[in-house]
Amino acid sequence: MSDSSTSMSLKDRVNADLKSAMIARDSERVLVLKSLKSAILYKEVEEGLRDTGLDDQATLAVLKKEKKSRADAHTLYTKANDATRANQEAYQIEVIDAYLPDALTEDQTRELVESAVSELGLEGGISMKDMGSIMGAVRAKNSAVEGGVVSKIIKEMA
Repeated sequence: MSDSSTSMSLKDRVNADLKSAMIARDSERVLVLKSLKSAILYKEVEEGLRDTGLDDQATLAVLKKEKKSRADAHTLYTKANDATRANQEAYQIEVIDAYLPDALTEDQTRELVESAVSELGLEGGISMKDMGSIMGAVRAKNSAVEGGVVSKIIKEMA
């Protein structure tokens, strides 16, 4: 992406990239970007924000959901030995990843969890009942964390 992409909203980046892909006649990329645009529009309508649009955090949540959906499909196609469809899903994940922030390493996530546990005053020991409050505190620190990784770390600490 170019430097101007940082000043564009996430939705605008998707739209601009869709136009570029259409001009380049990159049909696979066009299909992925159209589906992302559609998912964003659907969420805007659902939230009653069609006129104003979603903010980047809400758009990011839509893109993460779309990625998860494709990752689940990729897993199913791989298990079914359908390499063609699995590869299509992998390509779609790759396109979506271009719009998502880099994922944190497990060590970086562990530091966030430990910091949240400390801030919540749970150093004496945590239980599974504390998971929700810890998850909320970690997400408040960094929205790019993977929920599954946070959950795994909390379970290890409990």
